[in-house]
Amino acid sequence: MLFFDPILFFNVKKSCASCHRPEKAFTDQRTVSRASAFSENLDRNAPSLINLDKENTYFHDGRSNSLDNVIKSVFENPKEFNCNYALIIERLKKFDEYKYLFLQAFMLSNPCFFLK
Repeated sequence: MLFFDPILFFNVKKSCASCHRPEKAFTDQRTVSRASAFSENLDRNAPSLINLDKENTYFHDGRSNSLDNVIKSVFENPKEFNCNYALIIERLKKFDEYKYLFLQAFMLSNPCFFLK
């Protein structure tokens, strides 16, 4: 649900699926992807998200070895999502549906999750 929701993007106009399009093997099939300002491009294209669990390094240049770092880098990059976790969490807290879904995903599958 979050993958298709523009709530993660600084101006709430794009989502992950804007560049990682399911109908295009979770890429955009462009030589270089569009930046957050549509008048600009990124340096590279959006890589496919298929089989990411089989990878040890991420990004075209292998600069990350963690999906957590990849997501944080994309969120904070001024040319990409240009956002941060604090703002995203603030936005998500406003929607009861997301609160419910997070509880379903984390608390019910691991009741000790919130006790840490």
